[in-house]
Amino acid sequence: MRRSLRITLATLAPLLLFLLLALLALRLLLPQWDGLAAVVEQRVGTMIDREVQLGSLHFGWSGWAPELVANEVRISQPDAGPLAARELGVSLAPLRSLRARSPVLGHARLTGIHLDVQRDTEGVWDVHGWRFGGAGSLALDWRRHFAGMERLQIEEATLHWADGMTGIETGLRVDSLGLRSDRSGLALVGRGRFLPEAGGPVYVGITVPPAGPDRIEFFLDAQGVQLPYWSQLGGWLQGGLHGTASVRLWATLENGRVRQLQGEHDSRLLVVRDGRWREQPVGHRFQWLRDGTTAVSHWAETTPGAGNARLEYRMPNAGEGVDRVVLAAAGIDIDHYVPTGTALRFRDVPDLARLARIDPSGRLETLHMVLERDPEGWQVQAADAQLRDMQLHAAGVIPGVNGLDASLEWADGQGVLTLDSNALRVAMPTLFSEEFLFDRLHTRLLLRRDEAAWHLEAHDLFLENQDAALEGRGSIEFGAAPHLDLALRFLRADGRQVARYLPVHRFPARTYRWLVESIRTATVTDGGMVFRGHPKDFPFADNEGVFDLWAVVEDGVLDYQPDWPLAEGLSGTLHFHNSGFRAEQVSGKILDSAVSQTTVVIGNMLREPELEIRGQARGPVQDLATYLRQSGIGRDFLPYLAGVQPRGSSVLDLDLLIPLHGPGPAGTRAAGRLGLDRAALELPERRLALEDITGDIRFDPQRGVRGQEIRAEIHGEPVLLNLQRAATGPAMRIHAQGRQALAPWVGERAAARLAAQGTAHWDAEIVVDAAGDSRLELASNLEGMQMDWPAPFAKTRGTRRPLQISWPLQREGEAIARVRFDQVLEADIRVAPGRAGGAGEVRALALNLGRPPPGMPALPERGIDLRARLDSVDVDAWLRSVRELTADTVPIEAAAGLELVRADLEAVDSLRWGGRVLPGGRLRVERGADGQRLVLDSEWVQGEAVLTDPAAGDPRAGARGHWQVDLAHLHLDQWETPVARSGRSRPVAQDAFADPRTWPGLDLRIGDLRLGNLHLADVAFALLPSTDGLELRDLRLRAPQGDVSLLGDGHWEMSPDGLAQTRIRAEATGTDWGSALNSMGVSPAMQSASGSARASLAWAGPLFVPDITGLSGTVDIDLADGRLHEVEPGAGRLLGLVSLDVIPRRLRLDFRDVYTQGLAFDQMVGEAVIEGGDLLLPELRIASPSAVVRVSGRTGLVARDFDQSIVVVPRLRSTLPIVGALLGGPVTGAVVLLVERVLGIGDQMEEAARVEYFVTGPWSDPEIRARVKMEQGTPE
Repeated sequence: MRRSLRITLATLAPLLLFLLLALLALRLLLPQWDGLAAVVEQRVGTMIDREVQLGSLHFGWSGWAPELVANEVRISQPDAGPLAARELGVSLAPLRSLRARSPVLGHARLTGIHLDVQRDTEGVWDVHGWRFGGAGSLALDWRRHFAGMERLQIEEATLHWADGMTGIETGLRVDSLGLRSDRSGLALVGRGRFLPEAGGPVYVGITVPPAGPDRIEFFLDAQGVQLPYWSQLGGWLQGGLHGTASVRLWATLENGRVRQLQGEHDSRLLVVRDGRWREQPVGHRFQWLRDGTTAVSHWAETTPGAGNARLEYRMPNAGEGVDRVVLAAAGIDIDHYVPTGTALRFRDVPDLARLARIDPSGRLETLHMVLERDPEGWQVQAADAQLRDMQLHAAGVIPGVNGLDASLEWADGQGVLTLDSNALRVAMPTLFSEEFLFDRLHTRLLLRRDEAAWHLEAHDLFLENQDAALEGRGSIEFGAAPHLDLALRFLRADGRQVARYLPVHRFPARTYRWLVESIRTATVTDGGMVFRGHPKDFPFADNEGVFDLWAVVEDGVLDYQPDWPLAEGLSGTLHFHNSGFRAEQVSGKILDSAVSQTTVVIGNMLREPELEIRGQARGPVQDLATYLRQSGIGRDFLPYLAGVQPRGSSVLDLDLLIPLHGPGPAGTRAAGRLGLDRAALELPERRLALEDITGDIRFDPQRGVRGQEIRAEIHGEPVLLNLQRAATGPAMRIHAQGRQALAPWVGERAAARLAAQGTAHWDAEIVVDAAGDSRLELASNLEGMQMDWPAPFAKTRGTRRPLQISWPLQREGEAIARVRFDQVLEADIRVAPGRAGGAGEVRALALNLGRPPPGMPALPERGIDLRARLDSVDVDAWLRSVRELTADTVPIEAAAGLELVRADLEAVDSLRWGGRVLPGGRLRVERGADGQRLVLDSEWVQGEAVLTDPAAGDPRAGARGHWQVDLAHLHLDQWETPVARSGRSRPVAQDAFADPRTWPGLDLRIGDLRLGNLHLADVAFALLPSTDGLELRDLRLRAPQGDVSLLGDGHWEMSPDGLAQTRIRAEATGTDWGSALNSMGVSPAMQSASGSARASLAWAGPLFVPDITGLSGTVDIDLADGRLHEVEPGAGRLLGLVSLDVIPRRLRLDFRDVYTQGLAFDQMVGEAVIEGGDLLLPELRIASPSAVVRVSGRTGLVARDFDQSIVVVPRLRSTLPIVGALLGGPVTGAVVLLVERVLGIGDQMEEAARVEYFVTGPWSDPEIRARVKMEQGTPE
């Protein structure tokens, strides 16, 4: 191995050295060779058949071979400037050059050259003056130009190609292009790349034989061809293609024309499906061969759906084009070819643009077609085809279909297109807003064409889906003015879907919506349709054609306006004529009312359409209220229909005109007559029922609403009603007159509380205003009605006293109500809307009673302003009336916080209160920021009171407020303590005023208090709220004269069983009880005396009304050093409770010898118990120097009677010595005293002289009986 290597190297080394020396010698000799550049120019010029000029020339290498390299190369061009190349290289044979002693040149290389390739419209190629083809032989032209070329290599070149025959103009980058000429002929092999926007790599090869016929063989391999770029070139594609393709092609040209072609392509088309780009692969192997005047091509699919086809066409004479085409195809998915087919633009096929718009898809199962061209254009001689699952997009008047199966047969200038499809979808967006699904379509369409247009006749047409089934026939004439003539008969149909088959885009939106939405359901039992005219003129508003659709319907439901009552169970005939609609002889029901003789009309559905409904409805009158409420026709009256319960029957003749344009239902106009026959309307919340209503109400847009002499009964009394509403105004006036009692309106209980009896004639006018100014005007002279109210409002049945009431109804905001009664009552009332059906909520009141002042008080924003001036006021009667009126008897709500803000009340002559007659007076009330201030001014009372609100910040106010009452005097000359006779206290629920838990606090001061004969001074006490009621504190009063004063406290509380309980503890002390009792008006029977008295009292009831029947407690007295005087009967009423006023009188009669100027006493002591309405006195002992008086027994506080015993025992032991001294002198008096003490004669005489009195009978006239004890012990 190594030896062989050494031998090989030893052999090659001399050879390599020789070559090296030869190349070195050649390089040294080249500059010395004269004319070397000219030799190179002549050599290359001969090769390319052009003059060549070189710039600098130097030695270089081309791989392992040496070459001569020239820069700045210029190649001449006929009729143009020189062609420039960056570099020219010519190979050099070293050994042959040395042997010949001149350069021996080989093949040439051009680098950096730009080539322009052009072909004109005659088919002549031109490459920088080299011309090929045209009228001459393309192959001979190649031989003539390049026969002397051995080998030429072009590198790093660019090429510009402009083809006048196809319109293509583009460029290529040439990586290498080799031309070779030898004994085998001419050959060209190149490779390069399209422009980036045009495609990818491209390979080309051309072979021209050295001699013989005009023949060229051609090969092309192009990868990644960009279809959008090439589809825009040449002008034979419109709209462009999207995607890429790879093509491999072999072709043979003879005499300048393609004779045979075969190859394959693999295309990736981008198509839009369902709004998205999708890749569609299409691939074929193809072969095309021309034999004489006939060419035949075969296409075999390499991708599914590409299909197989055979195309044969004939070109009989050169230059006249194709005159006959025979096409056979099978298994083609049409959507594979739509992008290409629709992009083609041929002069003789103008409808390809329409094909693009309908974007067909589906499958061509088989096709065989023969076309021949005559002077008028291409004619179909014969054709048959089978299409499945076709889809066409709608374009203009051409409908869109999906799922169409069809077959075509054509011969002798006419054809038959059979459509037989299931689950077919049809869309016509220019007419309809939605597509239609047909379960079945079958028809035979006869096609023919005459000189004027294509004609289509439909026979045996049958169409069915869930909405309808129909059959018919028709024809279409295509031309400048297409004409459709169609006649259909309904086999069945769903009436609610009729409007879906009307062209939505030809009707106003509101009209079409009404047609679609109004028919809820209906069954079509018979019907049909006729259409004649140009479809674009539909629906023939100006009678350009005829459209008639009629249908007999049953069981229909019509929703003719949203939210209106449905019309149900309808039957009648629907008729669409051109742009009009009419439904006749319609009957059915709305709610529970029977509808008959009804016609529904839309005169012109295109131009300001209006829906007119004329008909009659008979049924319950409550249907009318429901209809008005739901339809909105009576929207002005809806607030007053709330709660209305109608009964009875009615007849309504109605003519409605509802705009389906502009304002829509808001502009509805209604006219007609409502007949009522013994109907009834009941308003439970307003205590109103109208019975036996009989009469007619007429209404129309010109004269409004009118109802005259409508008769009815209210609460069993006949009334007459009239109503009127002007057409141009929002107000309706309802006038009613008749006799009515008050009790049915307010209830028997309320009427009793209002003390109103009998009936009176009333005139009432109700103004119902949609704008909100609705009022009730009520007037009566009240004759026949008795009113047991306090003066001056009382009246008898036979008198007339006018009453006027004006009251607002159902307003959104506040309004003013007014009441006037016979010039003795004026009231202005601020009323806000109240509960539904109520009279409203009173928020402010200005009230004037009695003699009218100079003017009504101004109506406050909130609260009550009261003015009253009456000759005489019966307070008890007024309090009873006020209690009744505020006992929830009238349907008027009072606003929260409705309070008295100002009052001025005056009784001119007198007041009657509690059975007493008092002088007149004046009371003024004003409300300030902190509370209310009252000023009283009268002969019997004078002072003021202030009520402090809880929110005023005064700690005394608490949660209930606080009264501060300061009276200069309170004189009740006829005062008599009332005596309760019920026997027990009432629960608070019956008399809330007696509940101390609701009372505010009270500070009371009265400077001068007179209650009948009782006279007190500086009376004061406080009532303070506690948990269970009120606490009485700091009770103080005194006698007007003397120094007797009283202090006390107590409680006024609620017991657990809800009853009021009052307890008082008091003590009176002084040193001159005689003057005090006399000045207080109690009794003048006592003089002087000092001491105290105490009382502890309790009763069931309020503090201000002691319940004597339930009064209990104790009273004790302890007085000394006083004197009892004789007084007139009744003068010592209070002392008379124990009959003390009779004691001095009886002593004066019975003991004249010891009594002269009354009974002086040293001590008066006693204790009494009050229980069961009686004062029980165990013993009241009066001790005096002359006698001892003992009083015991019962005094009836309720019965006002006596049952007492008075025992008088003279003190003779002390009296006899005085008498003896007076008669016999001091000595005699001393003897008498000694004898009385020693012998005890005084005790016996005192007991013997005892007198006992029995006092019985009433306080006013008691019976006094005396009993004297005799010596024998027997009474006398």
